[in-house]
Amino acid sequence: MKNQQRSNGSLFNSPATSAAALIQFHDDKCFDYLQSLSKIHGKAVPTIYPFDVFSRLCMVDIVDRLGINRYEIEIILDETNRCWQQRSEEIILDVSCCALAFWLLRKNGYEVSSGTHLILNGIKSEVSW
Repeated sequence: MKNQQRSNGSLFNSPATSAAALIQFHDDKCFDYLQSLSKIHGKAVPTIYPFDVFSRLCMVDIVDRLGINRYEIEIILDETNRCWQQRSEEIILDVSCCALAFWLLRKNGYEVSSGTHLILNGIKSEVSW
């Protein structure tokens, strides 16, 4: 279980999976994650938290390919850039998300380094684009 636990204490950013792990293993990090969600969302929590960056990046890609330029795209890209700079697990641990984030950020003029460390299944590797 520990190798799948995110830095926020969740398992796969899933409140349900984290709650099951809390019940089964009495994990303090899962408890802290769930408690933080209840403070933010009250009694009804989302199925995934934090929200999926990859889904938003796919939406940006589709809207961009259609030639529609919207203010919301800039907000999503600014947030993605912040996550990229902080090496957020949500981006770095998902190869598809990492590649799409890199491409969209570069394409839209953000300064993104040409190499990053990806951590896949506990194995560190250097990737250069």
